[in-house]
Amino acid sequence: MARIHIVTEGPTEKNFVDDVLKDYFAKKGIYVDAHSITTRRDRRKNRVYRGGLDNIEHLLKDIKLWLLESQEQYDCWVTTMVDLYGFPYHDKPDWMIGLESQHDGLYKVLYLENKLKEEFVSFPRFIPYIQLHEYEALLLVDTASIHSAFINLYNANTLSKLNADITGLNPEDVNQGQHSSPSKRIIKHYPIYDDDKPVWGSLIAQDIGIEAMRKTCPHFNDWLQKLERILE
Repeated sequence: MARIHIVTEGPTEKNFVDDVLKDYFAKKGIYVDAHSITTRRDRRKNRVYRGGLDNIEHLLKDIKLWLLESQEQYDCWVTTMVDLYGFPYHDKPDWMIGLESQHDGLYKVLYLENKLKEEFVSFPRFIPYIQLHEYEALLLVDTASIHSAFINLYNANTLSKLNADITGLNPEDVNQGQHSSPSKRIIKHYPIYDDDKPVWGSLIAQDIGIEAMRKTCPHFNDWLQKLERILE
């Protein structure tokens, strides 16, 4: 038995961990839990605000807290699930030097994951993961499942338009433009998705299933393989 703490960007990713990854890994003898990035604490109201990655220090602080808490537990690991889209690498000027030469999304992700690893080089049980390019890429694996979630609101022509919008692109290759990121493409055709992304994102992911995602999203698959190998 092993444990993995996952620091997620927000509630959409957290729901995915809670509703999809948790059961998947439990069958393999790995207990998974997650919490969204802590963005602010109001001690007067005894309230913690979570979700969103607009400051890299928030992410680094949460990672460090989990690592310090679990460093004496040989069977406990820490990983992340945050998007390349909107990743605040500008907060780290020294990271920008090497990142500027990375023109492909995958190489940008690998570069940033390596930089995160360097930040915590003294913690061997840290496995950084950045989603290419956004969580919703995993949903584009099966656009029929997206349509099925909203079938009472949209006709088959809507699904055809979404498919045409991503023709020739693997889900992880759908770019991170302000109006062309995976979530924006879904919202363009299914605006209701934007009303409650954590709920819809989880329901659609459950319908698609992990195996379909692994077959179509190689970087996501590589991450799961790393997590599975911690029992070796």
